[in-house]
Amino acid sequence: MYERFKRDRPRGRPTGRFNVYHDLRSIATIAEQYGFPLKQFVAALADAWRHQNSQCGLLKIQRRGHAPALASSGEVTLLITDSEQVVSQFSINVSILRNPSYYIH
Repeated sequence: MYERFKRDRPRGRPTGRFNVYHDLRSIATIAEQYGFPLKQFVAALADAWRHQNSQCGLLKIQRRGHAPALASSGEVTLLITDSEQVVSQFSINVSILRNPSYYIH
């Protein structure tokens, strides 16, 4: 079975929601759209991951699902709202939130 999966899988970086670059692009787009410095927005996302809720300007960020220690899948789902309007909800790789300094300078 593993051999069939390996044979049928496309080569190169994965696309879609399994791609870390897709997560980073989504974060950068929202930060730019709302006029936040990227570093400040990522810090708010990481704060929401650790403490359930966070805020960046008018945006409220809420962690959906389990506590950070229980995120066995390596992803966490974050809901971002502006007042009562949903801006975005997406799963993000936990490694991005653990150490944002490796991609933000």
